[in-house]
Amino acid sequence: MKLLAFVLSALVFGQLDPKLIPGQKTDKTVKFVYDFPKNEFKNFYSGQEAVIRINMTNTGINTKTVIGLTGKFTKHDTPDVIANISTYPVTKTVKPGKTVALKYKFTPYLEAGQYGLAVLVDFYDLEETGYKQVGAWDAITVSFADSYYDLQSISIYILAALAAYGVFKIFTAPAEGAPLKQKKKAAKPVAQPKVDSDEPQMEWIPDHVIEQTKASPKPRKKKQ
Repeated sequence: MKLLAFVLSALVFGQLDPKLIPGQKTDKTVKFVYDFPKNEFKNFYSGQEAVIRINMTNTGINTKTVIGLTGKFTKHDTPDVIANISTYPVTKTVKPGKTVALKYKFTPYLEAGQYGLAVLVDFYDLEETGYKQVGAWDAITVSFADSYYDLQSISIYILAALAAYGVFKIFTAPAEGAPLKQKKKAAKPVAQPKVDSDEPQMEWIPDHVIEQTKASPKPRKKKQ
């Protein structure tokens, strides 16, 4: 049942609307795209460090300077904050028309279940106007490391098994156009004619001797 809930959570819960997060001051010329490196199913173990990567693109005419990232754990489908994550200081400049990658590390000290992860980006422009904008808000699943295997690990094991089976079939299949080997039939034993031990065997006697024997008169019996 736990594994079934685990799979359903990965399929049902997706990206959430960042506009629902309160306390923002947004810049329409800034766009964010994010992902979870090496964790496409967004499943995390409680107490283990993880990372989210946020790409920030500046479509405006003024340079933007990032000064910090702040994380929050929310309910999986609402902006209600369950726990705050400490601010991660960072200094990066995003010139007009450019994109920079921002990595934010977090550790979910949470009970097993479904949550939301929100990351807010603090930055300012050349006019020193400050902004706080949601760079990512997505549903995640938290589990205990010793409870059951996560879906990502199971997928890796299945793919590895299929790959191994494919390699086995390639090396064991006959080459295209190669004649199939036929099993050699065992030779049947030749039946030998029965030989009567009371009759003389004539095969080894020359033919002219046999003819002379047939032509010679039979001995007459003496009268008693």
